[in-house]
Amino acid sequence: MKNLLLVTLAILASTGLASAQESPRLLWKSESISGMTAHAFSHSGKLLALGNDSVICFWNVSAKRFERSLIIKSGKYDAMVFAPKDNAVFLRRRDYGYRSLGALLNVPSGAVEVFVIVRVNLLTGSMVELFSDLVNCKCQFSPDGIHLAILTAQGILSIQDLNSGATIAFNSLPPRRDWPGVFTLNFSHDGSRLVAYWYGQVLIYDAPHLRTRQFIEDSLEFGTPKVLGNTLFLTRTPNGSSQAPLLDLGARGLAAEQPEA
Repeated sequence: MKNLLLVTLAILASTGLASAQESPRLLWKSESISGMTAHAFSHSGKLLALGNDSVICFWNVSAKRFERSLIIKSGKYDAMVFAPKDNAVFLRRRDYGYRSLGALLNVPSGAVEVFVIVRVNLLTGSMVELFSDLVNCKCQFSPDGIHLAILTAQGILSIQDLNSGATIAFNSLPPRRDWPGVFTLNFSHDGSRLVAYWYGQVLIYDAPHLRTRQFIEDSLEFGTPKVLGNTLFLTRTPNGSSQAPLLDLGARGLAAEQPEA
């Protein structure tokens, strides 16, 4: 059976922030689409882009119609963001190297994960590889399509300019622990915070300059946290703390306990 994704667009009943009492209202529902693995809304809100391993499809949200498709180089694309002027999209492609590459990079034998970041010009359809050597790391696009955050397995966190490729900021994470190799990286919805989960340590940085760092907890007992919108979801309440497992990643000040509903 084909892997089908039913694309559904919904808007909230109010124009403000959603509350627990508000329910989404269906705006439009498309046909079923095969194997889409990456998606993004344009910054104008007019377009929805959906991509799979060889094509990007564009829908006009306000007109509720299909606009066009764009053939791209085949690959495993799993993330997408529009450039600030909506004239291009950035895609994250997941590749794999094998034993010879592993030996060259002094990592364990077998497959190693390699991310490639590409820019697709929506006017010409041309593709350019911007970063092609992101080995065994985590990388995330900022919501505004301006920056790329990269966290290496050696604990180096950096912010890159997607347009120029220049390094905006970098920082070293605390020493890694003797703990299973789990580390993640996520931007808050407004792009003002960057959350790194580093071998049991949850750290929050300001973005894009990484000038301030906040420890939420320093414990090997944490599960992997999740970021949804501007809220950080922790799997448990930190020991010896009155903080709730939901933390607000607002643009001002440090992350704060989110009030209970």
